[in-house]
Amino acid sequence: MNNGDALVWRNELCLGDPRIDDDHKRILVIVNAFESAVGDDFDFDDLRIVLRELRTVVEGHFEREEAVMQAVNYPFTDAHKAAHAESLDRLERIRERFAEHSNGDVRDPQAIGAEIADLLRTWLADDILGEDLRLKPYLAQPDAAETGADCTESAGGRTKDR
Repeated sequence: MNNGDALVWRNELCLGDPRIDDDHKRILVIVNAFESAVGDDFDFDDLRIVLRELRTVVEGHFEREEAVMQAVNYPFTDAHKAAHAESLDRLERIRERFAEHSNGDVRDPQAIGAEIADLLRTWLADDILGEDLRLKPYLAQPDAAETGADCTESAGGRTKDR
């Protein structure tokens, strides 16, 4: 599946909290790993491991992010928490869809892998990065915890300065 269109980190995605920015980079790396694994040597077991890792990382990320939102008195914390719950539900539906196809006779495993990779990419862009960018101005406040993330460093994947 990896057709050279790997997701690339850009400085515009930085929120200003190193923990949150590092989480986002790591999630991006995992989604890219899934996309890369969907190819000629398609292996449902490898992809299942990647999805499990993604779930673990995302759960920890949401906990850290919610703590940061509380620390900076983010006024949309409740709505953002609800979005997190919806994101976890959506990720679980993706995992379930994958499990349905990995346990049966699949005619075109690359097609289902590509479909799930596209769902992950959309979910990352819309639910994580899109929603989280609304938090950025609150992290720029002088009393915000741990500002000034170095967004040029990679979390194990490709990064790009702008």
